[in-house]
Amino acid sequence: MLGILFEVRPDLPRGRLFASWLYWYFLRYIGTSPFRHSRAFDLKTAVSVTEGIPTSRAGRSRLPAALTVEQAHTLHAGDDAIGQAQIFARLMTAVDRKRGR
Repeated sequence: MLGILFEVRPDLPRGRLFASWLYWYFLRYIGTSPFRHSRAFDLKTAVSVTEGIPTSRAGRSRLPAALTVEQAHTLHAGDDAIGQAQIFARLMTAVDRKRGR
């Protein structure tokens, strides 16, 4: 599990995963976060954990075939939101399959 979460070196957590852990740490031990972060859902980390791959391989350009969508990534908010929703739907379907639902 550590190899998936921290890729090569578990002593150097990176990016969004580290931010999520830091947020959890503050909530757990202080009761609040000084950063005023919300409990947002991070699709890249969800793909990483669900598929058992490092976050560096969970980006849109490197998604597993089962999660790849036709919607082009145009940098237009509406188009990109549709693409993210399609990836999320496929991810949840994959989770259901893994749980036998």
